[in-house]
Amino acid sequence: MVYSKGAYNRSELRKQRLSEGEILAAIRSSGHGSELTIDAVILETDGSLSVLTK
Repeated sequence: MVYSKGAYNRSELRKQRLSEGEILAAIRSSGHGSELTIDAVILETDGSLSVLTK
């Protein structure tokens, strides 16, 4: 999990070589404009990012 309940998991972002910008882009591409409506962002085994809403 690279983002959960309003906080970035910075150690996981570094480990997976992801940036906050990439997380925000995944949130926007999922149809949500703000982090406020997001519960979590999960890095899947295929490298894609899944966005879970509240």
